[in-house]
Amino acid sequence: MLLKYGRKNTGAKGGPGGARWRSWGWLAALLLVFAAALAWRWHFAAKSQIYTYDSYYYLVLARNLRHGFEYAVAGHPHFKFLPLYPLSIAFLDLFIPSLEMAGKLSNVLFSAACVFPVFSMGRLVFGRRAGIAAAALFAFEPISVAWSSVPMSEGLFTLLACLSALFFLRWMKGCRRRDLYLAAGAAGLAAVTRWEGMLLIAFEGLFLLYYWYRGRARLEHVLIAGGLALAPVAVFALRNLIVFGTPFKSAYADEMSNYLPQLEMFSKGERIRRYLIFSDLDPSGISSRSYHWGYLLFGYGGLALSLCVRRFRRYALFLWAWLIFMGPMHFLWYFASVRFLIPAVPPLCLGAGALLGVPVEKMERRRLPAATGAVLLALAVCVTAALAVTSRPATNDFYRRNITFLEDDLGGFASREALLWLRDNGGEGEVVTNMGAEASFYLGRDALFLGDWQDFEPADVDPGRLLEDGREKGVRYIVIYSTRRDIENAMEIAGIDYGIASRLELMAEFYAPPTDTDNVSAYAFVFELPTEE
Repeated sequence: MLLKYGRKNTGAKGGPGGARWRSWGWLAALLLVFAAALAWRWHFAAKSQIYTYDSYYYLVLARNLRHGFEYAVAGHPHFKFLPLYPLSIAFLDLFIPSLEMAGKLSNVLFSAACVFPVFSMGRLVFGRRAGIAAAALFAFEPISVAWSSVPMSEGLFTLLACLSALFFLRWMKGCRRRDLYLAAGAAGLAAVTRWEGMLLIAFEGLFLLYYWYRGRARLEHVLIAGGLALAPVAVFALRNLIVFGTPFKSAYADEMSNYLPQLEMFSKGERIRRYLIFSDLDPSGISSRSYHWGYLLFGYGGLALSLCVRRFRRYALFLWAWLIFMGPMHFLWYFASVRFLIPAVPPLCLGAGALLGVPVEKMERRRLPAATGAVLLALAVCVTAALAVTSRPATNDFYRRNITFLEDDLGGFASREALLWLRDNGGEGEVVTNMGAEASFYLGRDALFLGDWQDFEPADVDPGRLLEDGREKGVRYIVIYSTRRDIENAMEIAGIDYGIASRLELMAEFYAPPTDTDNVSAYAFVFELPTEE
């Protein structure tokens, strides 16, 4: 009997062993990109010490959820910021000894992790080279890097949006129900991370309805996906109904209906244009530098050319819808900020990755000489690296004008030092401040609100009735801030009648010099309320 023996695989190109080694190579490249994204974001996060008032709310809500499962600040049930991001901080705090570190690391980690679904989407639609280029560009993208430096929900929201889009694209390509349901579930979680998640549900829902209309999706699958997407929102709505008596309660709706017209700096057309070019330039004063034009040129160029290639067209339409719904749709909001555009960054990077990676993929399929393929690959790598490296000036500017700018906000470092001093040296009794949730965070316990806070937190103590309300609420300490070493100015900012200053005992005052040319000096004052008239 003649036996035929196959030659043992040696890992040559084209064999199973060679394919396995190439897969390990792509994984190593992706892990390297993730490490770079993580390190570059932490480079900025490590320098951040004062955060947005949103950040302090997230941190305090996380602390109260972990230690009392109470979604409230200073005893006030909360409704402005959605619960999934505070829950994620609370979860990380189980393993990280510092709540502040858990908050900072959470945004860095979630934002950096976006490179995995970005790569997967690029590989799925355009090829692995396009995927790795898109992931590398996202790793160094200026807006997402700068805003990863403080505890904010954009990192988690963008990650969930990327995961939802990835599963939806997989469903579009393979029509597997599992992918559709995973896409819906991720979109639903995004909707309880930031309100913009409803826009994600909306544009994916439009695509799903079109596929149902064309007979590529069954009605029961559409209904199940819709139920999965809306389930997390329904749970939060039920909580609001129980706590507030209404299922949908939002501070943003009140802000949009009550804002002063003079706050509107741009027409709607100008705002859309700025969002399309990812701009925060003056006169808004948020940035002094425009967005990286290379990202815009390659991103929009790749997305536009993808529409011209039949096998990419339906996926390119999805990416365009993602960019528009998560980007320029924010013209509905009454002020412009590039922070709102972070969820629109991945489709822009995917467009750039397509423009850089697809030509190399096509040349390899045509079996051109190895030297030609190597030159094209080297060119794509060099362009990607150049875009990443030259993004630093824009990143530095966004960080300085958005994050460093906060270091005098609400008294900045002076307020932080005053609150930490009071935490370590104060006695029993309530504390009232005009610093919002920041005071509760640094004190390590809830601080009462002096006057209404940002039109959504009711006053615990009326500034005009400081002594009367203070005694009724058991207040012993008052902490207020100013931009001058002037107690009268601090009381004016807090809405307190300067006439009662002589009845308060000044315990300590703190000063913080400007930390940047755009910052001012900050002062904070700690008073003790008299126990008797």
